[in-house]
Amino acid sequence: MGDALASLAEQTYHDFEVIVVDDGSSDDSIAVASLAIASWGLRGTVLRRPESRPKGVSGCRNEGVANAHGDWVAFLDSDDRFATRKLERVAAALCSASTSVVGVHHPVRQVDDSTGASLGLAGERRATAGEAFRTALLRGNFVVTSAAVVRRATLAALGGFDAKLNGVEDYWQWLRVARRGEWLSLDEPLTDYRVRPGSLMQHREFAHYAQQFTMLMDVAKRSGELDRDELGLLERNVIGEATRHFAGEAFERSGWTSLLGGATVLCRAGFVSDAASILASHAKRSLLTLATRVYHAS
Repeated sequence: MGDALASLAEQTYHDFEVIVVDDGSSDDSIAVASLAIASWGLRGTVLRRPESRPKGVSGCRNEGVANAHGDWVAFLDSDDRFATRKLERVAAALCSASTSVVGVHHPVRQVDDSTGASLGLAGERRATAGEAFRTALLRGNFVVTSAAVVRRATLAALGGFDAKLNGVEDYWQWLRVARRGEWLSLDEPLTDYRVRPGSLMQHREFAHYAQQFTMLMDVAKRSGELDRDELGLLERNVIGEATRHFAGEAFERSGWTSLLGGATVLCRAGFVSDAASILASHAKRSLLTLATRVYHAS
């Protein structure tokens, strides 16, 4: 959290407020954040997530948005950092942007949390604007939360992040925002994004990913936000490509136990053929690996 707040103190653009939302920590996080804001001369406040809001990132983000006063909200997770000219660059882009713009995003520099080594960029622009942007987003989430700046009125109208989702809540929010107006894409990486094993969508059992992706599809279908073609694109992304990707990672770490757990979740959600395809694919790989070992042993 200290690095995140320090990066705000270093901003070349100064007309902003800082809202820190504590998710019910048992340590002295609130006191530390309050002292940091005061010592760096930042304008802002530290809030504790009220019991009326669900625990987790969605509840905290929604509490922050509800207490914000500016026209735009920039998100910054506690272990990430803004580039020194981040807010200046975004403000300049918005000054010349169309009034139809409701969101801004840019690439991030991925940094290994334990070593500080650079892991390359993420969140590069895949489409310019309008329908092409929405279609690209349906095919895969490239909007990193700490690289997103969204019109506060739009967030308020949407009722905030969906607290039922845990790890894909940001993706669903960006899809909904994209239905309300244009996204502005900047090419410059303006956030350092720390990659760590404990993050919400890293190194979990396959069942976790299967549950989140099937729940996302259920929320999307019930919402009425997407038409049939858009739902098809989203399903091919999250139940197709993304689910297969995380199934492969989970299989490498935990083997068949993890794979079968996630396949069960997919089946219960009605994605039986997808579950069968994933299991068949890994069974084939396992047999080929075994055959290769037998051949070399002989």
